[in-house]
Amino acid sequence: RINMINGFKVITLCGSTRFKDEFLEVQKRLTLEGNIVISVGLFGHSGDEEVWNEGVKEMLDRQHLAKIDLADEIFVINVGGYIGESTRREIAYAKSKGKAVVYLEDIIKPGIYGYFSVLDKFHELGRLSDEEYKKAIDENEKKVFLAAEEYNACKGPWPYHWKNIDPVVCGILQKHSIMSIDYNDLKLLYEYDSAYEVRIKGKGNNVEERIQSIMETVKSNYMNQLISSKRVVITLFSPLNYVDISHETVKPLKVFLEELENNDVDYVLQLLAPSEDRELVLSIVYMSNRKEMYKKWVDKACVFVDKVGPTLKLPVGAMQSDICQPLALGHDINIMFLGHDAHEVPKPDFKFVNSDYFRDRCIYGNENWGARNEEWPIWKNLRNIFLKVIGDSSLMDDTEHLVFTNAVFFTGDKIHEVLEQIGTTVESKCMELTRELVFEILQPKLLVCFSVGDVFDKLVDSIKKKEDTNVKLTVKKFKPYHIKHYCAITQFNKTIILGIPHPSGAYGVLASLPAIVRIINDLSKGVEIEKVVATKDLFLDPQDMNKYMTPKMDKAKIVQQVISSFNLIPYEEKNNRFRINEIYGITITGSKEGYIGIRHIIYDYKSYENEQDEDVLALKRILKEREYKTTEKAWIGTKLFSQFGQTDEEIINNILDEIEALKNVCKI
Repeated sequence: RINMINGFKVITLCGSTRFKDEFLEVQKRLTLEGNIVISVGLFGHSGDEEVWNEGVKEMLDRQHLAKIDLADEIFVINVGGYIGESTRREIAYAKSKGKAVVYLEDIIKPGIYGYFSVLDKFHELGRLSDEEYKKAIDENEKKVFLAAEEYNACKGPWPYHWKNIDPVVCGILQKHSIMSIDYNDLKLLYEYDSAYEVRIKGKGNNVEERIQSIMETVKSNYMNQLISSKRVVITLFSPLNYVDISHETVKPLKVFLEELENNDVDYVLQLLAPSEDRELVLSIVYMSNRKEMYKKWVDKACVFVDKVGPTLKLPVGAMQSDICQPLALGHDINIMFLGHDAHEVPKPDFKFVNSDYFRDRCIYGNENWGARNEEWPIWKNLRNIFLKVIGDSSLMDDTEHLVFTNAVFFTGDKIHEVLEQIGTTVESKCMELTRELVFEILQPKLLVCFSVGDVFDKLVDSIKKKEDTNVKLTVKKFKPYHIKHYCAITQFNKTIILGIPHPSGAYGVLASLPAIVRIINDLSKGVEIEKVVATKDLFLDPQDMNKYMTPKMDKAKIVQQVISSFNLIPYEEKNNRFRINEIYGITITGSKEGYIGIRHIIYDYKSYENEQDEDVLALKRILKEREYKTTEKAWIGTKLFSQFGQTDEEIINNILDEIEALKNVCKI
């Protein structure tokens, strides 16, 4: 309801009455801007002693809530970010009444260090005496260490589960009154069925680099969920030694916060300093409706299964991964693998009864999901190729951002007979439900279909048949790296859909998997579809490829040209070992697959896992971020030639660039 009077917006001012000058200034400005402004009647913290007479303060508080009822919006005068208990109640009341809330200063709630700056300002303005100022500073310093002790006592494994928000965040802030925080908002998040908390450690050599690394993680793993959330509480935990941390320090957060604002996400940003181990951590608590949507989808699918199943007398099972734990429903899905059918052989105790089995699979996944890397040939084949070709299987191991399910729910050991039995109408409904799950609920960034004809083509047809879909999908079929099997690719909404031959190993598919894995890895890292499709032109002759579908390289040429192009001093020339500085060395070798390696010159051949100091451990962490393989033995880190490019020239140039970068990295 709009309360505008004769075309004038009505605004009620809220805030601490110690800010009398600001109240009068804002009242004057808003009035001249053409608004009807309702202010406080008395300034109890600025000389109006009548406020403190018996019953007066309570009456004024009730009056001010009535003033909020009369307003279109409230204007919060939060000088220095300060919002007291009374003002917090007024803000909550205004929001409950659907009133707009505008703030004098940006909503960056002051943390314990923020309060130091507020106290400084009050002291400078003469609102705190020297004695009051010293007492407040002393009390605040005690709160810093009390908060640190309590936080560290609550510390748990990474990542924190959202239920820890109460003891870890709310408990500290409420107990010590460290920052102006809406505890009721956090309590709502705590009680909400689909509230999630993620905590991300910063990586880098300084505060700016660590915040930047945090933001990159947020963007790649959580942004979709955050912009669909209506309430987000963000807390930046900063090391105790950064006493003069300011809002400028969190400047990289601005773009992130602006994107939340552009998507009408209500958020609070807070600063806290509880970390004695000098870690910089960002906590994000948010509400997601995906779990609720998923439950409704499961109910809908179960109705269909109960309707059709008794007639078909076929077992049913779709979900393979444990989608509800750990928290995949609360995070962005980076990759989703979609098979055709569960292909599970009916057993005496595995016949259709009702939808209970299907519901259990949707909630708990396949009971053998935990053994997939050893016992599932499809999964094992693909993962092993990731390890051989990319040197990393994290894309298939990160179960918090991954889903694996099947498209056709009714199954048997001879699927073609099953399809003939269920008919096109039932299969079409199965694909329709699958389409809803993929694009309306999970919304993965990359969808990998295990079969072009049975999964990719049928899913694309289902998208095209949807009545309210007018999008024309551009489907491209191609043979990457001259393999003999076709792949297919398109994009629907924000999801890239890739169809690949089934990775079971039939029809010679194993020989094509290395090339396919490269395609999946490129797409997961944001390589454009056009560039991926163009890979068929990279190699003119299949004879130029090795068994891993990578170009054959002249390793001796690479080693020779790299060594002749840099000015490093050898310390063991016969083994191509050179000094980066007095502590660390680099080896360039064409042995095995060809690689560069970083060693500690002093330890060198020795296994020094018990002698590593903090600098070596820090260097390992940095090298791992640069995609090196780290070890506990002589090598600090190694990186294959093939990780530097596709051609000899590209590899040589990128290795030389890497050596220049290592001169700075190894200064740790």
